[in-house]
Amino acid sequence: MKVLKFLVRIFYRILFKIEIEGVENIPADEGVIIAPNHTSNFDPPLVVGFLPHTLKIMGKAELFKNKLFGWVLTKVGAFPVNRGEADITAIKTAMRFLKANYPLLVFPHGTRIKRGVDVPLKEGVILIALKAKKNIVPAYISGRFSFRSKITLSFGEVFDLSEYYTAKLTPEEVKALAEELWVKMKSLSKENL
Repeated sequence: MKVLKFLVRIFYRILFKIEIEGVENIPADEGVIIAPNHTSNFDPPLVVGFLPHTLKIMGKAELFKNKLFGWVLTKVGAFPVNRGEADITAIKTAMRFLKANYPLLVFPHGTRIKRGVDVPLKEGVILIALKAKKNIVPAYISGRFSFRSKITLSFGEVFDLSEYYTAKLTPEEVKALAEELWVKMKSLSKENL
């Protein structure tokens, strides 16, 4: 994994001007969900490659259909989730990693979103955090992945959900927490939203 991270960093630094902010906001040795926006296929390797942490990664099941690529993804800590349904296996896997104090990378929109389009987050990231009794680190990837363009990966302060761990929240309250997370993520943007 160290070699792979090293190669990713070299590759990205050749292609782009990379700036990383707020890594100190990710608690050491504590399971948290890292929740960045997602506009490009370059996003996951950027986050995984430039963080010193050993991450677990929730990725769409379609990525695992190719046996070789699926094997590689599994080796780097990724596991599949079937989007558009309540994937109990993926949720249990996510919770197991969080309770083992691994940071979990989840793109809370559930898919890539075009730049400048304000799409609400899916509530799943909030539900997983609450069920696992873990917090969320909002993140934002700013910039376009074109040759030698500036890309900034920013991590915000922990979104502390501890007051809700034992609460019985309504769907509307869960949606409000997802909206609050999205506001926190967008506040880290270096772009005009």
